Amino acid sequence: MEQAIAKLPAGKSILPADPIQAHEVRHDAPYGRFEVVSVEGMPFQKALRATVVQEARRSFFLQGLIKTAEDLNKGDVALLTFVARTVSTVEETDQGRLDLSVRALHDPQAVLAGGREFGVPMQWTKFYIPFQVDSVKGGMSAGSVAVFLNAGYLPQVVEVADLRCVSFGKDVSMDAFPKKKYTYPGREPDAPWRKAAAERIEKNRKGNLTVKVVGADGKPVAAADVRVKMLRHRFPFGSVFNVPFYEKNRNTPDGQRYMSEFLRLFNSMVHEGALKWPYWEKNRQSAIDSIDWFRAHGLEVRGHNLMWPRWDRTPWREDKGKWKQLESDKDNMRKLFLDHIQDEAGTLKGKINEWDVINEPWSHYHFMELLGDEVIIDWFQAAHQADPGARLVLNEGNGEGRRGKNLLRLAKILLDAKAPIHGIGLESHFGWGVPGPEASYAIFEQFANLGLNISITEFDQVIDDETLQADWQRDFLTIAFSHPKVTSFTRWGFYNVKGARHPRGFFNPDWTLKPNGKVYTDLVFTQWWTDLQGKTDANGVYQARGFLGDYDVIVTHDRQTWTLAASLDKPGATVQVVLTDEARRAEQARREKEAQRRAAAIEAVKKRMDARLNKNAKEAKGADKAPASRPEVPARNARARIDIKGAMDLRAGDVSAGGEVVPRGGTLIVEVPVNNAEWTRLTFRFTPAADGAVTLRLMGKYVKAPDGDREPVWVYYDELAVEGAAAPVVNGGFEKVEGKDAAGWEGKNKSQARRIQNTTLAHEGKAVVEVWHGASLAQEIQVRKDQPVTITAWCRLAH
Repeated sequence: MEQAIAKLPAGKSILPADPIQAHEVRHDAPYGRFEVVSVEGMPFQKALRATVVQEARRSFFLQGLIKTAEDLNKGDVALLTFVARTVSTVEETDQGRLDLSVRALHDPQAVLAGGREFGVPMQWTKFYIPFQVDSVKGGMSAGSVAVFLNAGYLPQVVEVADLRCVSFGKDVSMDAFPKKKYTYPGREPDAPWRKAAAERIEKNRKGNLTVKVVGADGKPVAAADVRVKMLRHRFPFGSVFNVPFYEKNRNTPDGQRYMSEFLRLFNSMVHEGALKWPYWEKNRQSAIDSIDWFRAHGLEVRGHNLMWPRWDRTPWREDKGKWKQLESDKDNMRKLFLDHIQDEAGTLKGKINEWDVINEPWSHYHFMELLGDEVIIDWFQAAHQADPGARLVLNEGNGEGRRGKNLLRLAKILLDAKAPIHGIGLESHFGWGVPGPEASYAIFEQFANLGLNISITEFDQVIDDETLQADWQRDFLTIAFSHPKVTSFTRWGFYNVKGARHPRGFFNPDWTLKPNGKVYTDLVFTQWWTDLQGKTDANGVYQARGFLGDYDVIVTHDRQTWTLAASLDKPGATVQVVLTDEARRAEQARREKEAQRRAAAIEAVKKRMDARLNKNAKEAKGADKAPASRPEVPARNARARIDIKGAMDLRAGDVSAGGEVVPRGGTLIVEVPVNNAEWTRLTFRFTPAADGAVTLRLMGKYVKAPDGDREPVWVYYDELAVEGAAAPVVNGGFEKVEGKDAAGWEGKNKSQARRIQNTTLAHEGKAVVEVWHGASLAQEIQVRKDQPVTITAWCRLAH
């Protein structure tokens, strides 16, 4: 790498002159601390030391950052380098851990570089992260992007020094940096694990099928031609299904192909979001329709999920007032969760084969923290009571590291309490670093030793090396299929929609099949598929060994053919084919009846779906219209504005990236950049110097026209919330109406400041408000002395 760097132009540093000294601490106590320490015997004299004193569940619980001092632009190529060492650690590997990345300050999910865990040796080691800048909401101006350093792991002391981030603009391409070669143990074609896996597959995934052929007289028929033709696997091979994408595109070639390929490739499905609590409350009928649709086509359905135990995964994800209210009454909180489980699992009783009762309890543990780990027993019992026929699963990660240990611990709590847990769900999201087949098998064994089944629930690998992606798909699927306690394998997506940032699927946007798709179809529909032919022996018997599943047994004798359905399960199956016209007619009648039943079920669901979607389309058509066109607004003027006015002194705090705050008299004027293509989240904090009333006024930027009049900058607002005030803001989502206006809001020239009811336009819910400087909306809130108040809202340019 150093040789490659030596050939590059000088570039421009985007960090402060002394990045180590310029660091800011975001999160520390009680997990640890950051400090600047002296270093001897190295080309650098200072290092940033992170000391972890208490194990943190999330790496960002101990977090520092260094803000950029220069702008970044889309398409720029940059290089982040740093030197690090571990001073001490309790890890058995003698390596500490760091998560170091470049992210947008206003949206830490927007990762520009890094975003993965680094193992840090005891000796000083240099790390290199080349990256190409992608655009993020809110822009990438100086100070709006930062290098984040997360050290929240097991107790450790790690040091980072010589931190640099250089932008080369567009003068350098990513090809200038040598790519690290990633692989994994056991990838070799002749790796020993392959033979053992094949033997287990032969033993565990196949069974003996005996076909007996008799004539009308009941005597064996020898030398009859027999074909054993597989129709469907018993083992569930599934994928996530994106309901909103399909419903939006169902009448387009892409939407129709999406459905037909799904039904061709999979015999099991799971929803991406439709059964998660917020979406269930918002649009349960859409979820029910899709479940009935796939069941009518004969697919199994996984339920994902009943409890994702953190407030931001509930219908009140932004209502912190509701959180505090519930947390003050633990009994009511318990009842709320149990009622939800009983509602959703009970409504879908008999339709869900397997539920993720709890999802990701390592990173989403807040409710257990409040109510105690034993509350998970109540949740499993409630799910079982609501739907006794569903298998119940605890879903989490890959089974590795601290997440895996926590998963084992929670599973033992459930087993010790004799709670109705049937299996472990291993999500199995992978990146560049994968454990290898044998290490994965060892992880399966940990949970199998508890007597629990294992479901692979969300497999994907988000990398741009299609060969490595295909090889790991082949090997992980093989090792999982070979383990007797693995009972299903579900992918997290099979189609890469246009513009997808995470190309995990089998198909490109133009529906060309990627290498990982070819691997999947070869395994599932060729190598692990049975289609055998032969003749009956002197006893009228034909023996076959095939993969467990549904079959047609086709017998031909004296130029006539009989077909009989067969199901092959463990420990095997025997089918008798009687060569009579009566038997043939009976089987044909059974098949016709079954086909009619299935067609009727599919048609009934289709009519219901069409009626619902047509109604939604009609309502959307009749919704309030946004203005067809308005004059274009220069980027410098495209800004949302909130004025905050009080009789007391107001001390300004942090504002969203790219925003600014201007004090004017007793008013704080807050502005953030917006555009008409997407919603922008505005966040601002202030602290009042006394108790009293403060007025929030929503508008657009004040712009003076050449004729001296004001030039309108129209802005949409949605989902406004206030935290830290004496009471929540009234109707911050603008869903409630008085006459034609948003209830609870007053303002200047209110006839122009419109409430627009339009589900398509709204960021959330059904309504937004549209304002400008000359037609604003306002609401008064009560604040307390020295109590910080945080305002959040979603804004969008209405031009």
